[in-house]
Amino acid sequence: MDFTDFEARSGAASLSGDGSSLEVLAREMFVHLVSSLSEEFEATLAHRNEVSQLAPTPSADVELDAIRESIRLGDLAGALRRLSHVRDELLRVEEDWQVGRILVTECDLLSQTIRELGGDPAPAQGPLEEGRKFLSKGQRSDAEKLLARAAVALWTVLEPRFFEDLRRIRDRMSEARSAGADIAPAVTDLREVATELRQRNFVGVLTAYRRLRAFADQLTPLASAEGGVGVLAPAVRSDDPSA
Repeated sequence: MDFTDFEARSGAASLSGDGSSLEVLAREMFVHLVSSLSEEFEATLAHRNEVSQLAPTPSADVELDAIRESIRLGDLAGALRRLSHVRDELLRVEEDWQVGRILVTECDLLSQTIRELGGDPAPAQGPLEEGRKFLSKGQRSDAEKLLARAAVALWTVLEPRFFEDLRRIRDRMSEARSAGADIAPAVTDLREVATELRQRNFVGVLTAYRRLRAFADQLTPLASAEGGVGVLAPAVRSDDPSA
């Protein structure tokens, strides 16, 4: 916090022995401190609300209630001390539950991709829903086991559709390269897909796959000069002035 103005005014009032100005200054500083502390409290409360979607935060909740009371009573030092403790506690909870959070994200991404490729993730989502319930109850170990099972089950549903689409993308890239298009970025993504598959990192696989798919989908067929089979080239945007 910037107290430059307060320090200057305090120094001047002290030198002149102006007690009334010092009293006014003390009240203004208190209001300034309360305002800043309240902002920090609201930011920490928002962080708590995010974390509580992943795991229970009983210790932080108790401290947040105590901070409200400390601010009400004017105990700013106590409020600040508790605020620091809440922040540390929320970071600890986030670290402890990071694996579960990653697994939920992984399962959601798998489910979304299954739907995008015309499949139905419902038959494999039982462990996912159970895992979410365990997370909400604070049973981290059980949640992680169920979520890991859910990820494998969802991948089993996705796998045939995924490789079918990957072959489509590969063929389109091959045709584009034959037509003279630069497909180097897509080749890098294709290699990343293979690497992440070997490591069973489904998030990495689907992240690279989505970039690869976006590149391939920008390739559009062009008719040959003889009016025969077309080749592939990068798509032209409708707002391109050269179109």
